[in-house]
Amino acid sequence: MQITHTNKEDPTEVTTMSENVFKMTCQIENGANPINSLTEGLKLSLEGDIEKNSPNLGRDAIWSKVSRVTRLVSVFISSYTKELSVNFDFYYSQNTSASTS
Repeated sequence: MQITHTNKEDPTEVTTMSENVFKMTCQIENGANPINSLTEGLKLSLEGDIEKNSPNLGRDAIWSKVSRVTRLVSVFISSYTKELSVNFDFYYSQNTSASTS
């Protein structure tokens, strides 16, 4: 997953990093705004605000966090939980073929 942090007070300050993620959460309840599709719920969980130290400002600031999936998975499992969220577990498998001789 590619993660980009952008400082809201100083938009020229941007950090980008890569992270291996094996589980994602899909938000299916958003207060007064209902989630109508899986795409909307996943997008909502991939974007948000965080508080992080800003070297340019010399203090903590609010940053926007945007995550993007960089690789699709071969196995996709979904499960519903009591907290009104859907968990997706990703499993990567190697394509191996056995030959009989």
